[in-house]
Amino acid sequence: MKHYPEGDAIPEELPRVLFRFKSGQEPLHAGGRPIGPKLCDYWKWSTSDLLSNTLRGVLAEYLVATALGLGDKPRQEWAESDLVMRSGAKIEIKSASYIQSWKQHGFSAVNFDIARKKSAWNPETGESTALSGAIQRASE
Repeated sequence: MKHYPEGDAIPEELPRVLFRFKSGQEPLHAGGRPIGPKLCDYWKWSTSDLLSNTLRGVLAEYLVATALGLGDKPRQEWAESDLVMRSGAKIEIKSASYIQSWKQHGFSAVNFDIARKKSAWNPETGESTALSGAIQRASE
């Protein structure tokens, strides 16, 4: 067992925390008590800039997932692939934009460098494993 500075013992391993879709109406808590804002208030604050590189990619994943009928489960941040078809086929989604939310002196260059992943993180085991015959991607 490890110990926090306060002396509370924590186990060496913690189980995976399963999550479900949220409505946005859930109150945020501190010390087990609601603090006022709701989850949707956080979402508005943190994810309104859909032109940002990170959020634009997540939006692209959502649009493809819903178009393919795969929007019935929440997104897994570090899954091996962005989407998995019911057949087991894995899909990697890429997005880009000529226009950004910051001041620009011209359009951004759009290009993709796509290669196979070098490793994959498994949320069930909490470990990353090497993929055979993989080439490191520019995004890793």
